[in-house]
Amino acid sequence: LYKTELETLREQLRDKEKDANNLISNEHLEELHNAHNLKIAELERIIGDKMMQEKLLADANDQQDAKIAEQEKELEELRNLSKQLTELNNSLQDSLMRHS
Repeated sequence: LYKTELETLREQLRDKEKDANNLISNEHLEELHNAHNLKIAELERIIGDKMMQEKLLADANDQQDAKIAEQEKELEELRNLSKQLTELNNSLQDSLMRHS
């Protein structure tokens, strides 16, 4: 009788130990899961920051390209004006030469 009770108590003790080990394992897994989620959140934040930086750089590049295009247009207009002035100057010189 004592032997079977002793065996029963030992089995109950083993079951309790297993439960305790499972509980520790579950707590450990939960801690790992939480740490993993924090890492994911941090990586998502970093990725978001990088995407925002890329967008800001792309916007700045677009603005710079627009300024360059505007300056090239102005330069072309100045070249045309310079050409017109040169033609006008040559025409005036021709007129002066004819009248003198």
